[in-house]
Amino acid sequence: ILVNEQLESMSKKLNQQLIQLYNKGGQITIIDLLEVYFQKTAKHQTTLMAVYKVKFEKMTKLVGKDYTQSTLSKYSQMAKAVQEFIKMEYKRSDVQLSKIKRPFIDDLELFLRSHRCMKPITSNKVLQGLKSIIIYAMEREWIDRDPFIGHSFKKVETEILYLTQEQITKLETTILSQI
Repeated sequence: ILVNEQLESMSKKLNQQLIQLYNKGGQITIIDLLEVYFQKTAKHQTTLMAVYKVKFEKMTKLVGKDYTQSTLSKYSQMAKAVQEFIKMEYKRSDVQLSKIKRPFIDDLELFLRSHRCMKPITSNKVLQGLKSIIIYAMEREWIDRDPFIGHSFKKVETEILYLTQEQITKLETTILSQI
């Protein structure tokens, strides 16, 4: 009878832990459940969008010193693109940092190119912004491993067109009138 009571108590505790994990969002594995049950959770668990927010707040304080308002706006747009991907792919508004692995990066790149119709140079900028967030989180030991390991950014070839000597001469001799 004592064993049955202990098993029932463990079952109730596991169910409570499972509900808590589910409410936090993200995918849940048996390892996550056991870590919570045996109280082996990480020192600092946070989400990707929470890190974007922390970084955004710090950047906001440095507008006019290290950052321009334009940079802040671009950063915000990049964060929105990542959040849109999370909502579409995971049906959640955010994802735990510990859940971000290489497939997340590859799927995000596919999403940016196919659903957002971004060119490689634009999707690279979004991914570079995400990489800076990952590095920021790694420096604070919020994430252990860089999910970008093995990922290569798409190479973008640009053709540089030089002016001919005739075009340069024409520009030099042209008198621009005031508009």
